[in-house]
Amino acid sequence: MRARRLASCLLLIAAAAAPAAAKRVVIESPDQVVDVACQIRHVTTIVLPPAERILDFVVGDQGTWQLTGAANIAYVKPSVEGSATNVTLVTEAGRIYFFRVAESGSTDPDIHVHVELPAEPDEEALALGPPHEPMFISRDAVAEYAAAAAAATERARKASEEAEGRIQGAVDEFRSSYPTLMRFEYKLDRRAQGAPFHVVAMWHDGRFTYARSLAEETPALYEERDGQPSLVGYDLSPDGLFIVRRVLSDGWFQLGKRRAEWSRLVTRQPAVGPPPPAPEPLPDAEAVASAP
Repeated sequence: MRARRLASCLLLIAAAAAPAAAKRVVIESPDQVVDVACQIRHVTTIVLPPAERILDFVVGDQGTWQLTGAANIAYVKPSVEGSATNVTLVTEAGRIYFFRVAESGSTDPDIHVHVELPAEPDEEALALGPPHEPMFISRDAVAEYAAAAAAATERARKASEEAEGRIQGAVDEFRSSYPTLMRFEYKLDRRAQGAPFHVVAMWHDGRFTYARSLAEETPALYEERDGQPSLVGYDLSPDGLFIVRRVLSDGWFQLGKRRAEWSRLVTRQPAVGPPPPAPEPLPDAEAVASAP
């Protein structure tokens, strides 16, 4: 019994002392032929990348060499010392792996060969582009760039000030001339000024018609055209200002069956010319920055 235990311990010690076969790693590249050392009475395992699936296992010398496998793993075993041949593995992804296998004799064989795909390039590094050497710029060039930037900033500031001045001038001119365009040519009957219409005033400026109302309900507006009533479209501001985008003739306000009429009294007015143009919009920052 003691002899048997001693023999078992010696076997375990010998197994622990025996060097483990190192894993050999090969990085795949197109049309590469990988040399693999094999040995009789040993099986060499070739492991392709995990995503691969081998469809065809092809060995040049089928009489002397055994080639089997499944999924992404192939097993190669020689039966004659000193023999050599080639192995081709065709995968489902369309890749072809080439190997040159040889019986190594007394030399240690490759027990397992792992083929790995090259590392994917870093997406962030690709976005930055290939590395380049730093560019050295003289002090004079830096000073020129700074002066050009300062000049561009000053031109943009002046252009902005000029644009604001033109817009303010146009606004002031419009404000000063607009009162001369107002025409209070509408006569409201008494019902328009009372409930439920509460119309305070009605006028036009030669382009639009306006009516101010304090009514809680919004009435419909009708204009008499060719003896027939015509519904009038309008914009209504939150403070009760009706804006009709043309000059109205005679017509009336209507709420349900109640109506209040107005009539236009056309009087001769001194010619004041066309209304001034509306103020120009403020140019955007890009237009100002690109101004000469």
